[in-house]
Amino acid sequence: MVYALDIPANEKITKKYTVPGFYDYYHTPKNRDYVNMRLIKQKDYFGFSFERKDLKTGNPWSIPESVLMGKMKNRDDTVEVQLIPMGCTLLRRVTFR
Repeated sequence: MVYALDIPANEKITKKYTVPGFYDYYHTPKNRDYVNMRLIKQKDYFGFSFERKDLKTGNPWSIPESVLMGKMKNRDDTVEVQLIPMGCTLLRRVTFR
């Protein structure tokens, strides 16, 4: 499974179809906080812990059932992050320095 940093998005409808509720969308990042995120190497690992959630939602794509919790650097600040399965994201970042 590939885990990713979810990027909050703005959503704009670009096309409406004759079928009710069916649209094309354009998504843009709400902010650029994700741009400078980098991993913090700690000895032989990257300091993330695996957490499994027993949600039983019936739709694992809307709410992830597992996450990686850890810390990353954003410029000079250390921030807590949650990496979620790539399939649960709309805009995402999956590679870091």
